Amino acid sequence: MTGLVLPCARRAAVGVASALLAGLALASHARAEDAPFFTLGPQQAGFSLAYGHGVDFAGSGVIEGDQVRVLSALPHWQIDVTRRPEEPAWYEGSLAFRVEGAISLNLEPRRGVAAGANLLLRYRLLHWKSFSPYLEAGAGLLDLAYDLVDQDNGLAFTPQGGVGVCTRIDPRTSIDAGVRFHHASNANSHLPNGGIDTLQFLLGLVFHFD
Repeated sequence: MTGLVLPCARRAAVGVASALLAGLALASHARAEDAPFFTLGPQQAGFSLAYGHGVDFAGSGVIEGDQVRVLSALPHWQIDVTRRPEEPAWYEGSLAFRVEGAISLNLEPRRGVAAGANLLLRYRLLHWKSFSPYLEAGAGLLDLAYDLVDQDNGLAFTPQGGVGVCTRIDPRTSIDAGVRFHHASNANSHLPNGGIDTLQFLLGLVFHFD
């Protein structure tokens, strides 16, 4: 039963986070009745490095999943998909669609590698000129080869979500710092499937094409 409840809980958490992002975007544009809600806007590209520290989520009893220590490279492309408010209140912002690559090296409990991609929605608050706090949620696919006792190698699904802040250092460049909760498992398509939960700490450089 635990093997079913925990994945469902994780999917529900990501679903709630995605709904929250969409709700914030709707509230942000409620006053802009004369403008289209969905519109392609500014783009950005960048590169982040992440450190992931394994955790035993909800006491699932994994043997090695909480021992992982992962270093990841995450190149990305992002585009705004809703209109930016002209004079945003503190809670107003824009919703963006983000495509992200993922190449990871696991250091503990033994060496391993993984590669894949993520699709994310990111809601950025735009009230402040020099920095933009954000919420994000999404999922991806990962080809996993960590050789863990309680998580089989092969294709894994990766629901994830987090918070962070993007800080402008000049008109075209920002520093992006954030933290994510990241889950990887294969929906019991092959066993063992204990799951790998990590807290990821990210730091990256962003180039804006406004």
